[in-house]
Formats: sequence, C-alpha cells, structure tokens
Amino acid sequence: KTAQQFFIAREVVYQGRVVLRPSLPEVRQGEVWRLITPIFLHFGIFHLLVNMVALRWLGGQVEQVSGSLRYLLLVLLLAVTSNLGQYWFPEIRFNHGIPLVTLSSPFGGMSGVLFGLFGYIWMKCRYEPSTELYIHPNTVILMLGWFLICLAGWAGSVANTAHGVGLIVGMIGGYVSAWWNGWGEEIED
Repeated sequence: KTAQQFFIAREVVYQGRVVLRPSLPEVRQGEVWRLITPIFLHFGIFHLLVNMVALRWLGGQVEQVSGSLRYLLLVLLLAVTSNLGQYWFPEIRFNHGIPLVTLSSPFGGMSGVLFGLFGYIWMKCRYEPSTELYIHPNTVILMLGWFLICLAGWAGSVANTAHGVGLIVGMIGGYVSAWWNGWGEEIED
C-alpha cells in the first residue's frame, strides 16, 4: 500500500473479518479541529465535573510551572494523540475476565489528556525531583487503579485506548523533559 492509500482507508481485523475503516475523511478535507474537539464532549454532568476537577488540579500545576503556551501545546499534543489512538486502534475490554476486541465507538471527554498530564507529572517528579510539580504516591496508585478498573469493564463504556495512549505519551513527554533539563541537576552560575 502507498502512504496515500493508508491515509484514505485502513484495514482492521475485527472478529476475524477484515473491515475497511475510513481514514478521517473530514480531517483530510481540512477540518483538523476534529482531532481535538472530542475532549470537549462529555457524556453527562458527572463525567464533565470529574474531568474538570482533575484538569484544574493536574493542568493547573503544569501551567503554573511551565507557562500557558507550553501547557496549551502539551494539551493539544495529548488530545490529538489520544483521540487518534482511540479512533485507530481496536478497543480491548474485559467481560467477566474474557478479553473482547471491538472497534471504538463514538468517544469524548478529557480523560486521555488527563491521563497524559498525570503521566507527564509522574515522570517529571520521578526523574526531575527538583521540579515544582507534585503528585502523591497514593495518587499514582489511584490513577493506575482507575485505569485497570476501566480496562476491566467495571466502569462501563470507557475510552480505554485514549487513556492508555495519553498515559504513554505523557510519560514519554515527562521523561524527555526531565532528560532535557539535566535530570534535575542544578546548573551552577
């Protein structure tokens, strides 16, 4: 396949059959905002409130330490990568311990970005302890536990792939940022 064919449609194996998955025709026609807008869609007031409280807590830290522009760029990166991950990759859910692979259904919410911000802060704290960012070890357990609860299917229909992609991209971003900053070493004058 050529690169152009790959971006027009992608074959996905789903339940033993090859399914042709359209490759974001609206985005290819210039509607690039569609890569970001799912983070603004929420499925109920509780979903919105939990996401906004977590965004205020995690995002507020990153914005205060890194500045508004870097924070915005990080949110956009996490939104695009987690949304593309959710769109492109089959969803793995567990039903009574049995793994099920399904194509992603319509999705929305800020949680891919939130898991990314969590991963970013977690790695910055681990590899650059002099940073002003902070995440309590119990919060790490809580976030990873919530990820597993969602993956197990106990929280209902959840965009697990967006969570996982966001977490991985955020962790890589935090790790690279800490490395770039010299692993927390103080620069002498």
